[in-house]
Amino acid sequence: MDAGPLYKDPFHPMQPVMRRDFKGYARHYTRTQRPVKYLYIDFGISRRYDLSEVNPREVPILGGDRRVPEFQDSDEPQDPFPTDVWYLGRAIQQDFLLVST
Repeated sequence: MDAGPLYKDPFHPMQPVMRRDFKGYARHYTRTQRPVKYLYIDFGISRRYDLSEVNPREVPILGGDRRVPEFQDSDEPQDPFPTDVWYLGRAIQQDFLLVST
């Protein structure tokens, strides 16, 4: 999350309620008043595909959550993009909607 739009004063990275120079509280807006952008990035096990490769396949790489539907019945190479969408959906579900399943 880019928190820049939320603060009138630069905030301290260790104490976000304080100004960077500790001369008072950091004045801020709510996320409703000043919407922020969320960027989802994780290049830990990413792969690069040639543009000519229309439907790439990868052997499943299990992350922390091993309930990915595509991996339940087979170890055969699968399309990696639905898996990415599934992991992102689970992250949103657990971190933003506070739903645990």
